[in-house]
Amino acid sequence: MATYSAQILIGTGHSNDGGISHGYKRVELNEGDSVTWIANKNGRRYVWLPRDVNTVLEDGLLMVATMYMKKSPIGQALAASLLDEGDRQNFSRISLKDYADTDFTAAFKQLSAELNSEVQQDRQHLKLIFTIFNGSILSRQLDQISSLGCDVEILTTSYLKEYSPWSDEQLNSHPEFNALQ
Repeated sequence: MATYSAQILIGTGHSNDGGISHGYKRVELNEGDSVTWIANKNGRRYVWLPRDVNTVLEDGLLMVATMYMKKSPIGQALAASLLDEGDRQNFSRISLKDYADTDFTAAFKQLSAELNSEVQQDRQHLKLIFTIFNGSILSRQLDQISSLGCDVEILTTSYLKEYSPWSDEQLNSHPEFNALQ
């Protein structure tokens, strides 16, 4: 059974108050039998299947660029080749493995370079907020996320208490949470 395990909010940071300004966009990571990134744009739901488990973060960031970074040359190029805006269906499933002629590794390197240069050019630059739930594949990539060349905020689980769906037994908890208060 699939479960949402992370999300990325895409927008601009607030200059005085932190967080993210109104008008942000979102992509969600779904993990289970397969891994997918999900986004909604113009009333249409897009589901991306990453190339493999080692490229989940990179492919998610490429989806962010393709869907929501209008100033990104690599995002525009990927949108032109991957998104069929003329199709009137409300749902698009895109398996990146089906695009063997597209070098997604090179595209991600170009996107990384764009993020690094954008910080130098624009004071109202991009902010990405990663919400990473317990057990997400992204929890093993925090160093890579924090090294992105844009404003980044990473939110992870600081407290978790769950009960078994088959009994009232508590499965896990974080007793050190009291020390955080």
